Amino acid sequence: MESNLSISFENLEKIAFFSQTEAEKERAVFKLESASLRAKTLSGLFLVCIKCRNIRDEEGYWKKNERYLEEHSGTEFRESICDDCSEVFYPKFHGLN
Repeated sequence: MESNLSISFENLEKIAFFSQTEAEKERAVFKLESASLRAKTLSGLFLVCIKCRNIRDEEGYWKKNERYLEEHSGTEFRESICDDCSEVFYPKFHGLN
C-alpha cells in the first residue's frame, strides 16, 4: 500500500511539473506570436539627407527619421538626451542625479 502511495505522489509531482512547463511554453508561444503580429521589417535602401537626416519615403516625400520609423516599424519614440549632448548643451546639469 505504501509503495502505491509513493508512486502516486511521484506521478502527481511529474504531472504538476509537466503541466507547469507546458503552461510556460504556451505563454512563451503567445508572447512570440503577439510580437510577430506587431513586428514590421525594415529592409532595402534608405535615402537619408546628409544635413537634416530626414528619410525619403517610397512616394518621394521627406520625413523626419523618427516619423518614418514609427510608420514603417510600429516603433514609438520618446525624447531623451544622451550623456555626450547633456555635457555639451547642459554642462551645469550634467552628472546630476
